[in-house]
Amino acid sequence: QSRSSAASDVYKRQSQLQLNLTEFKSAIAYLLPSLMVLLAMPFIRRICTAEHIKKVMLISLSVLTVSSVLQFMAQDYTQLLMARCVLGMSLIMAMAAIDIFIFKVSDKRNLHFNYSLSIAVQNIALFIAPITAAGIVSQSSVDMPFVFSAAVYALCLIITVFAFINIKKTQYFSKEVVA
Repeated sequence: QSRSSAASDVYKRQSQLQLNLTEFKSAIAYLLPSLMVLLAMPFIRRICTAEHIKKVMLISLSVLTVSSVLQFMAQDYTQLLMARCVLGMSLIMAMAAIDIFIFKVSDKRNLHFNYSLSIAVQNIALFIAPITAAGIVSQSSVDMPFVFSAAVYALCLIITVFAFINIKKTQYFSKEVVA
């Protein structure tokens, strides 16, 4: 066994011991964002309104980034669970905001394609995320997927800001886009 592999194994054990993660606790932490998605459903109608959709998207992506960093930095199991709750709530808000935004800005001729593309990308991401996380854990530690997800969310935030700035220049969308 190489030195770097041995060091990686020690780091993995330290990460798991630091949070005192058992298989059951890990399962709860993994399930929690999905549970929060279900609990957030009644609030989506009030929060994700067409007139506030850009703000909701930007705030949700920002909170997703921060919650991923907080999961990485968690010093105990309670902190991890709180960050996972915030992640779940902001994830459903971001996904709902994207759908509403697409309905709002799409030209009626392209709406079906735009919505289908959005759903396809979301489903691919939901499929790839656990596989990627497992690969990252097997190569590093249980907390490194949080660093990776924070980077992905930050990239999504940057792309979203860029898209909002440039969306009026695109003919693919409706002329009724509100700034």
